[in-house]
Amino acid sequence: YNSISTFVESPFFTSSDSALYTILHACRFLIPSLVTEAAVRKHRLIQINLSYVYYSLAKVSRLLEGYKTARSCYEKLAQLKVQNKWAEEIDLGSLLVRSKPYSDKQTILPICNRCLMENPVISEKDSCFSCKHPFVMSFVSFEVLPLVEFRVEAGISHAKVMELLNS
Repeated sequence: YNSISTFVESPFFTSSDSALYTILHACRFLIPSLVTEAAVRKHRLIQINLSYVYYSLAKVSRLLEGYKTARSCYEKLAQLKVQNKWAEEIDLGSLLVRSKPYSDKQTILPICNRCLMENPVISEKDSCFSCKHPFVMSFVSFEVLPLVEFRVEAGISHAKVMELLNS
């Protein structure tokens, strides 16, 4: 793209990997929250434009070699009303990403900490598609925190639980 430094009309965008991953994870967090009207009312995210989220995710995914995700974003953008100044760039990006492999680099795929399955970047639910364990996001970097819920069986002492956790 011609103007990577002016990412989504922001003069503060940098192309460092940590910033790109933060944008990727933030978009992953927003999409499930914006796809249903009930979620919009629940989280009061009415002022966030879904086309900005998909546009950002498409650009970041291409930079991080997430070509499958970028294709999905461009397909969604084709269904949404976007700004005229983005139309040519979206069309060009869509064509360029079709020349790339239909896969995402493993480093951008979220991994479930419960079943260790790789999940797609874009999902309508904020949980593992395999075991349905919910993802808990950090609000610093929007990465999935390595939290796994478990329950202690009745009859196990506190000391034994602590011993098992430390092993």
